[in-house]
Amino acid sequence: MKKLLLISLLCSFLLVSCNKKETTQEDIYPTTLETTTEITSQEIEATTTTEAVTTEAAATTTAIDTNSPTTDDEIIAYATEILQLIKDEDYAALSEYVSDDYKLGLSPYSNADFATLVYFTAADVVSIPTTPTIINWGIQDGSGEPILLKPSDYFAEYVYDQDFVAAPNISVDTVIGTGNMIDNTSNAPIVDHFVEFHFPSFDPQYDGMDWESLRLAFKIDGLGDYKLVLIIHDQWTI
Repeated sequence: MKKLLLISLLCSFLLVSCNKKETTQEDIYPTTLETTTEITSQEIEATTTTEAVTTEAAATTTAIDTNSPTTDDEIIAYATEILQLIKDEDYAALSEYVSDDYKLGLSPYSNADFATLVYFTAADVVSIPTTPTIINWGIQDGSGEPILLKPSDYFAEYVYDQDFVAAPNISVDTVIGTGNMIDNTSNAPIVDHFVEFHFPSFDPQYDGMDWESLRLAFKIDGLGDYKLVLIIHDQWTI
């Protein structure tokens, strides 16, 4: 009888132990898997958030308006970009800097009469290479004869007649080249800023009397963009 009782107690003990072990194993693995899944989700969410912030920052950087320079260095860089378009004769691209609200005035010398200047619209700028019309641009220094040229020839003789992109002297809102001619650049009614590209001389034998300058003048429109409103060529005059 005692043996049967001992055997019965032993069996009950073993059964309870097995049940406990089985329950513990079932509890551990689901908990571990759930925790791992939760951590992975958090990491993914954090990574996604970081990527979103980075993308937003990149978009903000890209959105900076390069047509609205503020410092002198930025204004010079902006004017140099435009000057390069003139050098390359890329008049379609140049026209994008011209507003029909102001147009683009062209003067062969610094004594510009802004009431009688030749003014181009953006469409006129695009057509510079193909326009056959002879235009009176003003009076030639020395001879007193009218400057009669079609637009492409005018740009070759009175705009980019020197490699102004490589000019050694550049200024913002300050006239460098001066002579006996009255300079009206600073008196232009629609000019907010201008950039001068200046060569002090080309041949030492002329003792600086062969200097040349090109000035690009800008008006800031209602959006804060710099619009090209004047191109003034200047040089030593008789």
